Amino acid sequence: MTAIHVAEFPKDTVLFSKGEQASTMYFVLSGKIEIRTDTQQMFVSTGAVIGDLAFLNEWPHTYGARCETDVRALQLDGKTILDVFKKQPRIGYYVMKEVAAKAAGMINETKAALKEEGASEAEATIPVSLNQLLPEGHPVFTDRAPETHDNFLFTKDVDCPVCKTSFQGTRIRVSRLMVQEHKPDFRTIYSDFDPLWYYVWVCPNCLFAYPARQYSKISRNMVHRAKRELERNPITDSFKFDERRTLHQVFLSYYLALRTYEITEATPQQWGNMWLRLVWLYEDNECTELIKYAAEQALKYFNEAMSTTWRSEAGDQKLYVIMGELCLRLDRNEEAFRYFRNAATIQHGDERYRRTAVDRIHDLRSKG
Repeated sequence: MTAIHVAEFPKDTVLFSKGEQASTMYFVLSGKIEIRTDTQQMFVSTGAVIGDLAFLNEWPHTYGARCETDVRALQLDGKTILDVFKKQPRIGYYVMKEVAAKAAGMINETKAALKEEGASEAEATIPVSLNQLLPEGHPVFTDRAPETHDNFLFTKDVDCPVCKTSFQGTRIRVSRLMVQEHKPDFRTIYSDFDPLWYYVWVCPNCLFAYPARQYSKISRNMVHRAKRELERNPITDSFKFDERRTLHQVFLSYYLALRTYEITEATPQQWGNMWLRLVWLYEDNECTELIKYAAEQALKYFNEAMSTTWRSEAGDQKLYVIMGELCLRLDRNEEAFRYFRNAATIQHGDERYRRTAVDRIHDLRSKG
């Protein structure tokens, strides 16, 4: 078993300071980190490697790093980095690829400015490759969308709100959908079609990814943030759906959307909804560990949404039911029971949601 240490750091944790002798480097799994020099501030997120040049060269750090949000990261020191290359060569490859990209692609103006102040090196632009957006060990799915999907789809010309590139987005002919089943977590199953495969649009130029229905409805502030961050932290790979897309492309589109959410500061409800759909996709493909991973993420953001944003009583009911269903996936039955009870006892909500919650309470009681 590898000795790689996955560490969790609360918001505002200082990972290291400028001038401190480097003893570790970090591979960011989730969250956002502020990088600060004497003259510049920038942010990096999932897939970034920080502190590597100083660590590998046994230098003092030439910048400071602070957790802008809660952060999960692989914390690598002189021993664990050897474990990475021996037992997790894929991660080791990504780490070295990032190091090479930074060494070769440093922004000239930033490098010159820092050298004037006596700094050795600094990481100004940290490119991100597509596969680095995926959780560690994520499978590569080769399945393609079935031909039956074609009957439910049409294309629409779309302009990316960030870079103005025109491309064709795939839309769903809703009038042709036939409901097969309604799940307790509000997922609808359709005959011969799965809309989850077409939930996200991705610009083939700048890789701005967003749910299709809201793609052209983002604010100017969000566009500005997206432009700035995508310039600072570009994706090094290209992305375009095949004419009949693969399931792996579908997963990449979701994680690109999560990256966009981080850049544009999406609401907790948006984050939760995206992770919930990933739960459903992982369930379709029997990815047990990834189901739990996505369910944890969805539950975290829905909890935040419940405490920070307003909804109708029916909206609260629905969210409580979804959170209860997520807890069931995580084998947290007592917590699930509390959420279902909250949904069942709201007085002026939706009777359908109340009945759903009561049914789930009965299910839990019958299991002991």
